[in-house]
Amino acid sequence: MVAVVERVGARSVILVGHSMGGPVSLLVAARMPERALHDADLVYTEELLAPILGAFEADFRGALEGFTRRTFPPGTDPAIVEQVVAGLEGVDPEVAMGLVRSYPAFSTARALADCPVPVRCINAATPNETRLAVNRRYGSFDAVLMEGVGHFPMIERPAEFNALLRREIAALQGEGEGAGEGE
Repeated sequence: MVAVVERVGARSVILVGHSMGGPVSLLVAARMPERALHDADLVYTEELLAPILGAFEADFRGALEGFTRRTFPPGTDPAIVEQVVAGLEGVDPEVAMGLVRSYPAFSTARALADCPVPVRCINAATPNETRLAVNRRYGSFDAVLMEGVGHFPMIERPAEFNALLRREIAALQGEGEGAGEGE
């Protein structure tokens, strides 16, 4: 990603990552210091991941589908759930499992602290999910919390999500007000 930014000659970029893309954005931002979560203190130990990996190793597609379905709050439009589940077909098991296996070696807190740019999240307002006070201890972190959505707010309520994303981008660019009013 850094090579792409350099190749196009971008002087400024805003990285947007969803789910597993969040750590990727943090790592990319740290590699571009002249120019990207829920709980920065959460440590994914091998013991914590063992049952998850076991389920995925036993039945990758079934475990992935079950996990994905559980990320939606009750009452979500079933068509949206089925749209996301259908999109899982292209997930490469080796890539996904490799990423999950790498979690114990990744420190979100360290990556966030090392990130030289502001980090903004648009997260579901699920109780105990986004620990704003904890995350704000590491660098320039803030979040906007959306009520009544799950892991895919950009699919569940795209108009609201896109408006929030535009607001956050404008604020980061210094053109708007109100970034990070998530509490």
